Amino acid sequence: MAHTFDEEPTLELRALQIWQILIGAAHNRQIYTYKIVSELLGYDGSGVLNRQLGHIMYWCQQNKVPPLTIIVVNEAKGIPGEGLILEGNESQLREKVYKYDWYNLIPPSLDELSKAYHLGSE
Repeated sequence: MAHTFDEEPTLELRALQIWQILIGAAHNRQIYTYKIVSELLGYDGSGVLNRQLGHIMYWCQQNKVPPLTIIVVNEAKGIPGEGLILEGNESQLREKVYKYDWYNLIPPSLDELSKAYHLGSE
């Protein structure tokens, strides 16, 4: 039987759902606002993504892949939120995200996302 992300909406599961959204956006060289991502998840507000995106951000950082979450920006300012950890120039990093072969990368498991978040947020 098919399952949906709404059935058991843990932070790690939602992070994995966002991962799928963002690799498609990266492949298409798109930038998404927090609002767009929130709507795709079925959330009521856009200010609730920090922990879910944090799972992805820390996983990318710890696994030395481009910061996938850099393509999610504030609608008014057009830049990522303050909590994003960047190691380099934002536009150069975004270009690395666009060029990275995300579809060849096995997505992180829920356990890997959880461990990355806990390690990164200590």
